[in-house]
Amino acid sequence: MRRFLVSLLLALPMLAGGCAQHEEIQSYDVDYPDRERIRMLTAIIPDGETTWVFKLRGPDAEVLAQKKAFDAFIASVRMDEQKQPPISWTPPADWEEEKGGGEFRIATFRIKGEKKRPMELAVTKLPKLGEPGDPNSLVDNVNRWLGQMDLAAVTAEEMEKLVRREKVDGHVAILADISALGTYRSPTRNPHAGGMPPLGPAPLAKPNLGKLPVPFTFDVPEGWKQAAAGLPGSVAYVAADGVRVTVTPAGGSVLTNLKRWRHDKDQAGLPPVSDDEILRQAQDLRVAGIAATYGDYAGTNVRILGIILPLPDGTWFIKMSGAPTAVGRQKANFEAFAKSFKLARE
Repeated sequence: MRRFLVSLLLALPMLAGGCAQHEEIQSYDVDYPDRERIRMLTAIIPDGETTWVFKLRGPDAEVLAQKKAFDAFIASVRMDEQKQPPISWTPPADWEEEKGGGEFRIATFRIKGEKKRPMELAVTKLPKLGEPGDPNSLVDNVNRWLGQMDLAAVTAEEMEKLVRREKVDGHVAILADISALGTYRSPTRNPHAGGMPPLGPAPLAKPNLGKLPVPFTFDVPEGWKQAAAGLPGSVAYVAADGVRVTVTPAGGSVLTNLKRWRHDKDQAGLPPVSDDEILRQAQDLRVAGIAATYGDYAGTNVRILGIILPLPDGTWFIKMSGAPTAVGRQKANFEAFAKSFKLARE
């Protein structure tokens, strides 16, 4: 058993708080056999109408061993509009560079971990940073990283405590160093040497859905508004009362993800039960003609409706989260939304 701790190691000030007298504080252990401490180093460099994003994620000790090299790599970045691409760098000698070729990723650096657990640093080209509340704002990117580490989203004001700024070739680079418990799987090589970052399984095919990057078509319930997804290759909607719905490529086993939604303090935060009970409570649901697993977890402050949909090329989450009463009012819409899914290649 390991005590479930999530920390963001960014030299944040300690916050002191008081407790009422005679108040009993309870804690419990949650077993996550496939979790370990993961670390992510990120940098964003705005350059006019373009934003360059750099990300290295892997086991904590392995990433820490590369931190000095990562910082030196970011410091080496140079911009030149007369060249294509208009950006260059000087990587460490033992990083293997693989060119991009997808719509977003322009380069990948393969890094051999000290324990033979390979990692990669992805270089991604995104549009100009938006203002808070706009798609691709700085806080959207930071919350995307936090979401990838299973950490709670922050406000624009809170974000400022999590990042640092440094000058790189006359540009202001925004950097973050994030650590949390998570699941790490070594990346596999992309046979096409490009495409989206491997944040989850790749889409089955590039669908003709306009700006929607997912391999599905679906009917959006009335009143839902598309929102910044926060994670490349996914889509998000906001329903009434701030209820959020996401369609996201994912990793991990069915049981691991059901346990996370049910137990984690930033999810439903329910007391632990046995694995058998978690699987017994989950429902079977057909989505896009495929057998999926459906969990419904109502905590004190958050209710999670989560569907795990396995496809031949990987797994997808269809998830709703928000205040318990608000999610309850949207549950029928959520289930109708899921049942409307069709594979885009059909």
